Amino acid sequence: MFPKPEQVARALSLFVFCVLLFQGTAWALRTGISHLRFGSGWTGPLFETWQSWGVIVGSQVVGFGVPSIVCLFVLRNTSTDTSSLGSAEPVTERLGTIARHMAAGSLLGGVLFYVLSFWLAPIWEPFVRLSEQERAFLSELLAPKTGLRPVWADLFAFALVPAVCEELLFRGALLRLLWAKEKDSVCTDGSPQDRCAQKARVYVAVLLCAGLFALVHGSAGRFLPTLCLGVAFGVAASASGSVLLAIAMHGQNNLLVVLLARRGVWSVSEVRPAIKWAFLPCAALAAWFAMRLVLPTLRFRFLMSKEGKKENGS
Repeated sequence: MFPKPEQVARALSLFVFCVLLFQGTAWALRTGISHLRFGSGWTGPLFETWQSWGVIVGSQVVGFGVPSIVCLFVLRNTSTDTSSLGSAEPVTERLGTIARHMAAGSLLGGVLFYVLSFWLAPIWEPFVRLSEQERAFLSELLAPKTGLRPVWADLFAFALVPAVCEELLFRGALLRLLWAKEKDSVCTDGSPQDRCAQKARVYVAVLLCAGLFALVHGSAGRFLPTLCLGVAFGVAASASGSVLLAIAMHGQNNLLVVLLARRGVWSVSEVRPAIKWAFLPCAALAAWFAMRLVLPTLRFRFLMSKEGKKENGS
């Protein structure tokens, strides 16, 4: 039912390595940029505005993205389950699936943002919320006093890059490390009890990855919403057998956060009830349309044994 101890150890080792690499890269970039700044004597507002942008992009790519891609490549050659990479589908069908996942993920990411911000945030914000220091740091990061960056630059650095790199790590490499089967493992018999155990194992892996995802953000005020996001992204990745759906959801959520933060809006939980209820039909329609898009592509591949897949014609 639970991931094997060696799988958990490998996942935690990769997590610690990536976090240390992320922090080390961020420190090296900040130090290098500071030396360049003082060495060149350039202290203009343009330099200040783009400094944090470069640190975020570089540390995300080097700390999370590159190790995750290497790990996924290794797992592809050492695991019997390749559901999230290298599908044997025809190219046209594969491209159609990708398009459906990206469109559905964008819609579901918006719905997830609406549910968390308008309905769940009022429940936990009286008890845990961003501190003034965290709010000031994020405000300076996304809306620096020296001037706003172009919107495309912020969306690239704070929405697209984190969505891709973090999902490759948490819902790609770490999730697969926790449930991938080794080539020499004994095949399961496909019984109902065995399939229930496989499903429980995946659910435990999703929760573990969500917990690490919330932990790496390093904020008590953001732990609960980030944990909820991590669970949603994990369910999407596990159900689709692909990380693309989770990337699209993550990117859309980040996009909305960035656009609001650039306008100084950090919480929408205190809006008038009429506005909150007005968005409900839109969110329901978006969720319905997203499910219509994505359900035909869902395979639940690793929730079934090989015998179960044959019975279902997959």
